[in-house]
Amino acid sequence: MAELRTISIGADAEFRRLLQERVDETGLAKIADAFPYPLSADDLTVRRIQESLAEIAFVDIPVENATPALRTVELLRAHVPKISLIAVGSFQKPEIIVQVMRLGACEFIDRSLSPASLREALERAAAARQQLTLSNRNRGTVFAFVNAKGGSGATTVAVNAAMRLQESSRSTVLVDLATLGNAAIQLGVTPSFSLMDVIKNLHRLDSTLLDGVITKCHQSLHLLAGLPEPAVLDVTASAVHSLFDLLAMRYEYVVVDASNRMDSITQALGHVSKSMFVVCHPDVPSLWSANKLRVFLRNGHGHDNVQLILNRFLKIPGLSDRDIEDITQTKIFWKIPNHYGHASKAIEKGEPVVLHNHSELSRALHGLAATLAGEDPEPARKGRLLFAWS
Repeated sequence: MAELRTISIGADAEFRRLLQERVDETGLAKIADAFPYPLSADDLTVRRIQESLAEIAFVDIPVENATPALRTVELLRAHVPKISLIAVGSFQKPEIIVQVMRLGACEFIDRSLSPASLREALERAAAARQQLTLSNRNRGTVFAFVNAKGGSGATTVAVNAAMRLQESSRSTVLVDLATLGNAAIQLGVTPSFSLMDVIKNLHRLDSTLLDGVITKCHQSLHLLAGLPEPAVLDVTASAVHSLFDLLAMRYEYVVVDASNRMDSITQALGHVSKSMFVVCHPDVPSLWSANKLRVFLRNGHGHDNVQLILNRFLKIPGLSDRDIEDITQTKIFWKIPNHYGHASKAIEKGEPVVLHNHSELSRALHGLAATLAGEDPEPARKGRLLFAWS
């Protein structure tokens, strides 16, 4: 087994010294660095841990005042999800053990750091990481769409992209994360269950339960419907990761309509999405909002996978693509023409635009989804990533 890159997190210098010695003795890992408990998601320590590229973090859970350590486990699970967390504390505190495991630690070992228990924990963590690597090779791809501001069209773009991806894939699911879901309206279906049913049962979520709450739509597209009424979603980033891990194992494509949701759930999508698309109009208020949203989304994780989709695009004299990218500090991925009337009729009928391939709007949406799937967009546009209209 290759030597694991590990770090330690805690405030006790004597504990760090002992941990360093015991880890070295296993011959399985080296502790590359030590960090204090981060205070918040904005703490520079979180960014430094991200940049350490550590595979495993040992988190010291003190017998007295475990709160900073528990908060650390929660922060790292949310903002450094690829790292495996081994908590080190006292077996005399079962309530702490339960709490730290629920927050996302993969192992809990006693502070005595016996060589056998430490070695076994490292071996299990390494095996779990190897299994995850193998599983990831067959994972589906997640694409998320979010509005720069209200009414920008993220739902319409997500619905049509999901429908087109379903045509060219084994399986696609659309997840409606809007604060008040209406993707079902655009798909002409009436769901019996919604995202709220999933949230209430996250503790026992599995493939069988997921099958029971999915709504089947046109062309066998699956829908995890949005909330039927406004509600506060009390969901941790770890729960978001678990949900999308399950979805990505079952579907080739997972398309997410985050719509106007601006919270930690949307930020957590940054960890699970290949790309996050900010949908906006080519006007100054929308572009200003897109830039602010880019910063908000990037603060949720350590890499930048945010791109721009210009919806209802009309060429504005004096406003070039370069100007738009400078204003938003975001690369333009696609442009969709301004055919609001056509889109509105499709929504009223509950039939996505891409089901009727006879308009410029439909061709643009087909091209977007084809590019997401790694296919050639419309042959007439071959060699060009962006559709452009004068």
